[in-house]
Amino acid sequence: MSEPDVLTEVPASLKLLVRIIMRCFYGDEHAVVMDKLIHHPCIKEDDLLELLRFERKQLRAIITTLRNEKVGRLFGFVCLTSSYF
Repeated sequence: MSEPDVLTEVPASLKLLVRIIMRCFYGDEHAVVMDKLIHHPCIKEDDLLELLRFERKQLRAIITTLRNEKVGRLFGFVCLTSSYF
C-alpha cells in the first residue's frame, strides 16, 4: 500500500480563498495580518510588529481573535512564534 501524497506547500488557490474570506468577514486589520502570515508562514511576533507597524496590544488582540476562531489552524499554515502564546 503506498503512502498518500503529502503537501509541503499551501496551494495558491487556498491562499486566495483565505484572502477572500478575510476581506469579506473580518476587518481590514485582520486581513492585513493574515496577508502577512500567508506571505511569511512562520514568523516571530516581533518581526510581524516591525512589518505591520502595529502596537503590540493591537496585534495580540487580532491574533487572539484569529486563533479563537481557528482561522489559521483551519488552513494549516500559521506558525506564529512568541513567548506570549
